[in-house]
Amino acid sequence: MRCEAQGVNMAQLVLVKLPKAEGGSKIEASDAIFKLPLRKDILNEYVIMQRRALRQGTHSTKTRAEVAGTGKKPFRQKGTGNARQGSLKGPHQYGGGVAFGPKPRNYEMKLNRKQKKEAIRVALSQKNFEQKLLVVDAFEVASGKTKDAVNLLSAYRAKKLLLVGNFDDMTRRSLQNLQSVRLIPAEALNVRDLLKAEFVLLTKAAFDWIEENFKQEKLEGAAA
Repeated sequence: MRCEAQGVNMAQLVLVKLPKAEGGSKIEASDAIFKLPLRKDILNEYVIMQRRALRQGTHSTKTRAEVAGTGKKPFRQKGTGNARQGSLKGPHQYGGGVAFGPKPRNYEMKLNRKQKKEAIRVALSQKNFEQKLLVVDAFEVASGKTKDAVNLLSAYRAKKLLLVGNFDDMTRRSLQNLQSVRLIPAEALNVRDLLKAEFVLLTKAAFDWIEENFKQEKLEGAAA
């Protein structure tokens, strides 16, 4: 992980104007956000956190103390020839309680803010390294028609396309029927969506927001 202050060496991203896929101009981007080495460990922690957050944790089974039924001893201890039994509620009995079954619990896992930001930086860097990350000057479908949105994205026939930015209602309407496209604002950027996407498009406004809000924080006591 890079700990030194960044800013001298700059990564470069391609800025394109849709619907074109090739060409475009180069824009400078922070090395501390778009040119970090792969850290599978920190990506794994973030994804585990997200997957655990999806679990409701409402599962519940009844123990032998909670199932309905009599607490009477089913038959006398000796003389019947049967194995001794003290209750009909045991887990080995039909209709009995469950041994070590699931109970309601909170699956939430916490990561500190710096870990979360670092994981997103690493995910962005990986997409940039794979050349699956582009910046678009703007993305707007004024008509609200899906056909127009498809034409605008014709150069990116990805199974999973992630569009990051703030979009108006008509643009959102034009994309809501496209199962291969996912829209999220820059503020909701997360590792799971980045890793699942085959291609990532950032609006210029979203790119600027990321550059401003994901700058690598200086370590305490580091030289200015």
